[in-house]
Amino acid sequence: MSRLLLGPAPTRHWPWHRVLRVGVVVCILCLLVLRFFVVQLALVQGVMMAPALLEGDVVTVQKRGKPTLGDVVVVEKGDRAVWRRVLGLPGDVMGTEDGVLTRNGIPLETRLFGFFGYYEGEERAERRQQRMIETLDEDRSHAILGDHLGSLRPWRLDFEPMEVPPDHLFVFCDNRSACPLDELSGVVPQKALGGIASRVLWFGDRRMKAAGQEFAPLKSAPFENAAE
Repeated sequence: MSRLLLGPAPTRHWPWHRVLRVGVVVCILCLLVLRFFVVQLALVQGVMMAPALLEGDVVTVQKRGKPTLGDVVVVEKGDRAVWRRVLGLPGDVMGTEDGVLTRNGIPLETRLFGFFGYYEGEERAERRQQRMIETLDEDRSHAILGDHLGSLRPWRLDFEPMEVPPDHLFVFCDNRSACPLDELSGVVPQKALGGIASRVLWFGDRRMKAAGQEFAPLKSAPFENAAE
């Protein structure tokens, strides 16, 4: 014999502690996937990529993607990792002429654009350098730093023309006076790249407000249209 129960239906209690636990695990897994396969945050050290990047800046880095001309990338070798800008692609012949970079025998156009000041080192010494705009093509240009105020040459280093082989890139610093030509500059294998810088999330306190420009665009683009 069955019994008929009258009255309100019993209240169903959700196991919120289990739901919360599953949600936390899913969030952690998503962050790990983003961290190792998609995007990560990186803290800038040094001034070799000034004025676009300075020590203390926090940058998002895309782990995947094919770098193009003008991109800022992370170059890794052993336990070292540095920031560099892509200035030459496979097949390009890179060289110098009177302190100016050349690609395929044509000097990259540079023009003066005031100066840039920043604080360097733990003692926060003041530095002011000549700022120039370097043009890669009609769609891409970016700011670089020369040797010192009053200098007409972006840098002092000269080297013989070199062809970028397949699966390699030519990369260099934006702060030309501080960048050596070594295994992390010049021609590097693409497999040494650890990611592509996409945007600056946080600017550190190394920029001098007295310089008149607090930051420069990270991406290489038509400089006249780039927000400063």
